Amino acid sequence: MLGVLMTAGRIAPAADIVIQGVFTDKALLQIDGNKRMLSVGQTSPEGVKLISAGGDAIEIEVNGRRSVQQMGAALSITSDYAERKSEDVRLWPDARGMYTTEGAINGMPMKFIVDTGATLISMNRSDARRLGIDYLKGRPISLSTASAIETGYMVSLSTVRVGAIQLHNVDAVVHQNASFPPQALLGMSFLGRLDMQREGAELRLKKKF
Repeated sequence: MLGVLMTAGRIAPAADIVIQGVFTDKALLQIDGNKRMLSVGQTSPEGVKLISAGGDAIEIEVNGRRSVQQMGAALSITSDYAERKSEDVRLWPDARGMYTTEGAINGMPMKFIVDTGATLISMNRSDARRLGIDYLKGRPISLSTASAIETGYMVSLSTVRVGAIQLHNVDAVVHQNASFPPQALLGMSFLGRLDMQREGAELRLKKKF
C-alpha cells in the first residue's frame, strides 16, 4: 500500500489528491500532479501522511486531521481541510512523452498507457489471467500487429476505474500474446465516454453526465 503523509509544516493552501493504488502498508498517490509512493508512517513533501493502507482504502492525515479514502478517490484539500470530491483526472506526460496512469479493472490494480489511437482497452493474456478474465469465452477477432496477424478475444469488463472515474461494461480485447502489449492500453472504449481536454502538457479527463 502507499500513502501520502504530512510534513512538519502545514499543507499548502490547496492540494489535489488522487488515490491511484493501494497495497499492503503502502499507497500510490498523485498530489498536485506528483506521484508519491508512501509507506505507512511516511509524510509526502506536500504534507500528507499515510496512517494505514489495506484492502481498497487508506487513512491519511492532513494538518492533524485524519480521513479514510477509497481507492480511486479524488479530492481537494485546503488549509482548513475542506474536501472537494471530483470526477476529474489530470495526467502529465512521462519522460517518453506518454501519458500513463494507475487504475483498476474489475477492482484489481492495473497500470495503463493512454492511447487515443486504440479502439478498445487492450491487454495481453498474462494480464487477463491475473485479473481472472476468462478471455477464451470472448469473441475471437483478428488483430494486426507490427509483425503478424494474430487472434485476440473481445470481452466486456465489469468495471474500469482511473482515479475517481469508474465506468461499467467497457469493451476490451485480450491478445493471445503473453507479453504484447507490454502494458495495458487505455483505448477509446473507455476514453470515448469521457470529455478529454488538453491544457499545455496536461491531459484532463472528465466523466460525462
